[in-house]
Amino acid sequence: MIGSTTTPHHRDSSYETVTLGSRVVLDDLDEGTAERYVIVLPAEASPGAGRLSNESPVARAIEGHHPGDLVEVRVPHGVRHLRINDVAKR
Repeated sequence: MIGSTTTPHHRDSSYETVTLGSRVVLDDLDEGTAERYVIVLPAEASPGAGRLSNESPVARAIEGHHPGDLVEVRVPHGVRHLRINDVAKR
């Protein structure tokens, strides 16, 4: 089963929440890299172009979260540990 667990951090109410249409910057804590995506509908998805389907494991795991949150994402090839660095509306 693909799923996620999260560890929320302190939130400021001014932070954006990850939803459909959000631009997000994710820090991959395992790889030491940053990834930038826009959360889109499946028909618009192109991960290589930075457009992540809202039905993908990563998008489902980060939905409803805020900058600073840590998210553990179970994907077909293992587990990814991500930190939501920034969220903005498209």
